[in-house]
Amino acid sequence: MNSTPVISSPSSRVIRWAMVVVAGICSVAVLGAARANAGIPAGDLKYATFQPSFLYEMIFDLALAALLIWLGRRRPVKPQGLFALYVAGYSAYRIFEETIRTDSSAYFLGLRLNFFVAITMTAAGLAWFALVQRRGPRQPASDPGPALPARDISIS
Repeated sequence: MNSTPVISSPSSRVIRWAMVVVAGICSVAVLGAARANAGIPAGDLKYATFQPSFLYEMIFDLALAALLIWLGRRRPVKPQGLFALYVAGYSAYRIFEETIRTDSSAYFLGLRLNFFVAITMTAAGLAWFALVQRRGPRQPASDPGPALPARDISIS
């Protein structure tokens, strides 16, 4: 399995976080990301700190990458199955993340719409994994028999 796409997500989180800190928009406290008022919606100014969801996501992405690499080397999982597990795992993490976010979003049945998208993608990833793993190896096309002699086709 090529781990580049799985590893690129946490590394982009680190780069984005570093750019925000260097720009002076926020600094990281021990258990929450303290922030200055720049770019914060007026309704959220009442919060002193926010959950560092980018940090949680980075840690989860690295752990998921390690698990998938280990799984790909130790178990007979097909490459498509590993990607399906990545989709299911990342979407399962998003279910958790959507419960801790405080920013504005569209709501459906009292929960964030992204929460339902994450549930759907987790189920789709698991179904895809099960389908890929159950499917046997592709059979080569059956032998069509001896080749027919070529006919000379001339156009007059």
